[in-house]
Amino acid sequence: MTAILTVVALLFAYLSLGIFRKKWFFILFFLVLFFTEFYWIEVFDAYLKPFYLVSVATCVVFGLRYLPVLKSKIIGVLFAFFIIQGLYLFVIGATFEEWKTWVLLFFFITISFNTASALWSKSLAVDEFAKLLLISLSVIVVFGLLQVLSYNLGIYSLSLRGSHSGSLQSELRYSAFFTEPDNCGKFIAMGLLILFPFIKQGLVNKWLYLFLTIGFLLDMTRSAIIGYAGAIFFGALIVGSTGSKILGSRPRIIINAGIILVVSTFAVGIISHFLGVREVFEYRFGSILKLGETLQTDAALPVRKLSVEAALRESMSSTQSFLFGKGWGAGYQLSLGGYSEYVKGSSNLYTMLLLFSGIFGLMVFLWIFGYAIKVLIIAIKRNVHPYLATGVICGILFSMIVGILSPNFIAPEFWMLLGLAGFIELELKRERSTVNA
Repeated sequence: MTAILTVVALLFAYLSLGIFRKKWFFILFFLVLFFTEFYWIEVFDAYLKPFYLVSVATCVVFGLRYLPVLKSKIIGVLFAFFIIQGLYLFVIGATFEEWKTWVLLFFFITISFNTASALWSKSLAVDEFAKLLLISLSVIVVFGLLQVLSYNLGIYSLSLRGSHSGSLQSELRYSAFFTEPDNCGKFIAMGLLILFPFIKQGLVNKWLYLFLTIGFLLDMTRSAIIGYAGAIFFGALIVGSTGSKILGSRPRIIINAGIILVVSTFAVGIISHFLGVREVFEYRFGSILKLGETLQTDAALPVRKLSVEAALRESMSSTQSFLFGKGWGAGYQLSLGGYSEYVKGSSNLYTMLLLFSGIFGLMVFLWIFGYAIKVLIIAIKRNVHPYLATGVICGILFSMIVGILSPNFIAPEFWMLLGLAGFIELELKRERSTVNA
């Protein structure tokens, strides 16, 4: 009860900021989003995180005022999808557990709405948002590096490394001080990808970006590293196809990104050696370079493959399940090596969507990805926030690549990306209306 009252008091103080200045209201919204993912209170056997409450409160406070944001097809389709899914759960008589997952989906969709609202209403300028993201990333990376350094020096540890002592792959997963270790890599990767084009603009210092990349590579999983490199490469191909020279030629973009990755990886190797964790570096990067062998020998992959197969089997169990899914929060019994566990969703974003919302939900999100990239390409061609548009393209590509091995729904930054795409879509419509006037 004390925890709940504390959260309510903080929420009231947060909402009071909106009376004085919307800019600080939204700044605090993003700071809560970035820094409170690891903290929660337990309500109805569910983990209620501060950014859930703050995001919903922001949506309620500014919902009517910024209702035109729903004119974005990206944001509008998200809300329509949420409503349709709610009606479907009601029709099939969903369990309380499934309703909780549906409510969680609503929390996440409000992040997209609030992100688009903050920038579309000019409460925050694009440059201010980029600086806020840069500061947040810097704080998380610095704290993460301090966790690794302090643990290995035996002085003081802020990390949760001890709980993962049996897993070499998880030993250096930070920053549990602010965000969940599983989501931290996605947040840092998405943030770096959004900020990458701003180096060209001069808003982001290239040496600071290199430092953040080193921190990212030192800490993160192989899937996040592969997703980051893949997003840069395919993002450069897409941006290069627009004919825009604002970021330089397509080969130049790829070369610059490659230089950053190579120099960062070399630096990480040296740092790992002096920290006494060289085996972690060799394991992580060696398994990437020997990808074919890794796919055959990695102990984690059979479990992921099994969850994908089980999710596919469950979604195909009936025509209704295939078309509309089994409902958000649906699960199944997964057995491996004599051990059985009840699992929700899937380790793959696309089979998880198929299980929860059927082919209907899967097609909705594939359309959102494709439409968002199309809108962002148009924005680059018309010079409408081209740096942000480029970064968001890379972020969406990252989500699509990493989604093969990990569902992105649990990462709030995934929904922030969709909100940024929705904002740019609205800016294009604003530009058209100005020209026509």
